[in-house]
Amino acid sequence: MWPIYNHSKSILSAFIDALFPPMIRHSDEQTIRSLSALKKQCGHESLLPYRNKAVRQLLVGIKHRQDARCLSLGAALLSEHLKNYHNLHNRNHCITIIPATAIRMQQYRYDHLSCLAALLSEDGDFCIDTTLFQWKHTVRRQNTLSKQERLHNVKHAFSVEKPIMKQTAYVIFDDVTTTGATLKAARQSLLCAGARSVTTLALAR
Repeated sequence: MWPIYNHSKSILSAFIDALFPPMIRHSDEQTIRSLSALKKQCGHESLLPYRNKAVRQLLVGIKHRQDARCLSLGAALLSEHLKNYHNLHNRNHCITIIPATAIRMQQYRYDHLSCLAALLSEDGDFCIDTTLFQWKHTVRRQNTLSKQERLHNVKHAFSVEKPIMKQTAYVIFDDVTTTGATLKAARQSLLCAGARSVTTLALAR
């Protein structure tokens, strides 16, 4: 269990503390209700809405600044969601990530999703494998492409590097999804390799 963020209220309170100065906040209960409402807007495939300023700040800390507090909060939110909505502790499961592209590693020199996965593994309740996928070829940056271009860009882009267990529930997570093209391509790769249950999840959309 997360020693600090083991309840929804403490997770959301910490999220607010990290992103908003205390003088602009109302009561903890109000801010918790506000963030909980944000989660409800996103559906099952993502936790938070990307358009929200606080959410974007959290993602900047995770993706670009390697901020330990933001990474811890992101992992705690993922952990809470996986436990509450996927009931993985009662199932054979494997949580994996979208691998970092060569372009990203060259630019930032660290893989933020691997960092999140490492924090999730410290929880002790999850089976994590960050090496399940590899990129088969170089892809362009998705954020510069149209929806159709994004779908084509990542089509057949992933190879599955390990044997697939048919009775295992797989969860693939990414930081942000816009059209869902990358997660859909990864999911299709696992299904083609023999997986029967594959769920995709993003921190924000």
